[in-house]
Amino acid sequence: MEDAELNARFERVDARFEQVDARFEQVDARFKDIEDLIKTEGEATRRHIDVVAAGLSGQIKLLAERYDALRTDVTDLKEGQQRLETGFGRLELRMLSLESRQTKLERTQKVVLTGVRLLAAPSRVRRASRRN
Repeated sequence: MEDAELNARFERVDARFEQVDARFEQVDARFKDIEDLIKTEGEATRRHIDVVAAGLSGQIKLLAERYDALRTDVTDLKEGQQRLETGFGRLELRMLSLESRQTKLERTQKVVLTGVRLLAAPSRVRRASRRN
């Protein structure tokens, strides 16, 4: 191989390397554009997530406050129910006591009425005999 032929081959290789270098520069530029796009999208996504997180944080706080209020209401309702059940038990006892007293009074009333009738019976008989 002669020097001229060898030089021509090296020049062709050099030309190819220049083309490869040009392609690498294009690829590098595309990678840089993609990196910039990824960075921009990442920042936008981060801002969006921050906004969503702030909204969720507020909603979670509100939900926790409402849950606490609901828990307090349920506790109050249970206490109220307990008071009502206690009062209902007292009313049942009082009603039983009054029913017992009523039964005793009715018995006493029957005895008294029977006694009054017995006492009144001879006087009727006396009045009737006087009329005759």
